[in-house]
Amino acid sequence: KDRFVKASDRYFKSGYLKPIKDFNFNYLPSNFGVRNDVLRDYAEQELRNTTTDVLLIEPTFNKSFLWNRFYTFKYDLTKALKLDFTATNNARIDEPVGRVDKDDKEEYDYWKRQVWKNMTQGDSLGGRTTNYQHATNVTYTLPINKLPIFDFVNANVGYSSTYMWTAASLVMPELGNVISNSNTKTGNVNLNFTQLYNKVKYFKRAGQPQKPKPKPKPNSNAPKDSIKTKEPPQVLDGIGITFSRLLISIKNASFTYNETNGTTLPGYRPSTDYMGMDAGSRMAPGWDFIFGAQYDTSDSRNIRYRAKDNNWLSESDLVSGQYITTNAKTWNGRATVEPLPNLKVDVTMNYNETRNHSEFFQWVDSLDDFRTNSPMTNGSYSVSWNTFGTAFEANNDDYSSAAFDQLRTNRKIIADRLAAGLSGTPNYNSEGFPIGYTQTTQEVLIPAFLAAYSGKSANSIGLNPFPKMPKINWSAKYDGLSKLAFLKKIFKSIVLSHAYRSTYSVSQWQTNLNFTDDNGDGISEALDSSQNFVPLQTIQTVTISEQFSPFIGIDITFNNSLLMKFELKKSRNLSLSMANTQVTEIKSDEWVMGLGYRFKNVKFPIKLAKGKKKPVSDVNVRVDLSIRDNRTIIRKIEEDVNQPTAGQKLTTIKFSADYVLSPRFNIRAFYDRIITTPVISSSFPTDNTNAGIALRFTLAQ
Repeated sequence: KDRFVKASDRYFKSGYLKPIKDFNFNYLPSNFGVRNDVLRDYAEQELRNTTTDVLLIEPTFNKSFLWNRFYTFKYDLTKALKLDFTATNNARIDEPVGRVDKDDKEEYDYWKRQVWKNMTQGDSLGGRTTNYQHATNVTYTLPINKLPIFDFVNANVGYSSTYMWTAASLVMPELGNVISNSNTKTGNVNLNFTQLYNKVKYFKRAGQPQKPKPKPKPNSNAPKDSIKTKEPPQVLDGIGITFSRLLISIKNASFTYNETNGTTLPGYRPSTDYMGMDAGSRMAPGWDFIFGAQYDTSDSRNIRYRAKDNNWLSESDLVSGQYITTNAKTWNGRATVEPLPNLKVDVTMNYNETRNHSEFFQWVDSLDDFRTNSPMTNGSYSVSWNTFGTAFEANNDDYSSAAFDQLRTNRKIIADRLAAGLSGTPNYNSEGFPIGYTQTTQEVLIPAFLAAYSGKSANSIGLNPFPKMPKINWSAKYDGLSKLAFLKKIFKSIVLSHAYRSTYSVSQWQTNLNFTDDNGDGISEALDSSQNFVPLQTIQTVTISEQFSPFIGIDITFNNSLLMKFELKKSRNLSLSMANTQVTEIKSDEWVMGLGYRFKNVKFPIKLAKGKKKPVSDVNVRVDLSIRDNRTIIRKIEEDVNQPTAGQKLTTIKFSADYVLSPRFNIRAFYDRIITTPVISSSFPTDNTNAGIALRFTLAQ
């Protein structure tokens, strides 16, 4: 028995049973609330006849009787699982037409009976609902970190939904009501790898700063032969520490995911009784819809087909609202890497996609059925990308570009790859491109564009204009130079920085109504006027945006308070237009140099008050010089023409000196000059100079 008790204690004290040990359940909700707001407004207006004619002007009445109800419900089932529910019901209590005359007892009693009936009886119980909406939010923290081996992982998921019912107009109730729902799914994972590495003693030692070993102090009274010589360094141990640091260089990582979906359905006939559902129509539109469920258009559970089969939709041909579905996905990944001491690198990946579908789902008398008209799908797309391979190409100037020349060459390779997927032998045009995939179609231009400016082979680049996997971007900082002994005497800090970011985006795309796919292979049989297959999705423009911000950055602080700053920034924006088959390239190179110094205990030259000493304060002096070169070049693909169309060189000089007379009073002298030199002859150079003294007085404490 004693052995069993000791063994059970040992197991329950084990961290692997912590999820069971920490399990808890609350029997009652933590919050439940109901609020009622009853609001009534009544106003009469009668205009006076100021003319000589006999004219009877009837009075007008403005009446509003509202009953708004608010519900809240919060239930923390466990510490990790939490539920929130809020609902709002906006109702209107209809009143008889005309004046409410309390002096006329019969008329006033009739008014009270009608109002009471509209508040308490039948479908008008609680008033006539004009709008109902509720929101649900569920969050769950995964207990994975309660296991000792996974205590470095923190993860949580969430689900939220909304539902809205909007009443039809009393003027045209045959148009039906409008219902809509949405859901949002979220997930977050954070990994603290340092906590994982510390489980291994050797990795824990490698991750800590290595302290230099103290030098042995020789004993002057002892004979020289008795003094121990310095032990040789442990080379193998040092190599092991360095190798271990590389293995444990990833310090932390995080991943976030967010997906939002929504549906809107007009012409919905059922009313709302309980939680937005109609008890008389078999609890329409259903529990799944009011809590945000979304189904594909091919699924019979889709609300559009379910409403049609259950006779929930208005059969009026005047219904003009669109059936709309929306979808948006976003995910981001981030990791911090420290491959060397004092070197920190942040690696990021991003993905964003939106998709919206709309159509008219209307009743057609001649068909005695509902029919879909004018379906349209559009959206946008962007991912982190990588064009580092062509960022510093040698022959990229106003009149030539190696990447642009490669783009023109890639078109034939991409076209042949696409033609290889066709059934049968393709025909070719006069320039050697297969019919259906000529040199001007977006299916050829976009992959050729991505391959050329990414520095990839056209034989291996993906043919999908919407790549599923983003590329890595990064930023890095290194501040270890100032820790070197021979530099520490001069510099207080030296920080080197570098950052790279590139994004590929499709700002807008939409489905092509002329697309037909009789064979079901995703390829249209129809050709446009340029002898290209009609694409399923029409894309007007794709863009690659690249920034080095900075490419090289140096921030230096001297021990004598002198500050120095240097930055080299580069950016490039590449836009491929399918309408005119040309690439618009906007390049920018910028040099930034700054110098600052603090003169301490400077006496103010003017005595501010009689009998008082002149103020003494520090003077902060700052000088900044910036040279930026912007150029816009249009590169026409078909014509093989490179033409600069805009650009300018901006030189900015800034000088400032600040002197603090008191905590509330500051004097600043400044000099700013901007010199603009245009690239093209149609513009003229400009020079703007601002200089002066600024006085700042602060009244607030």
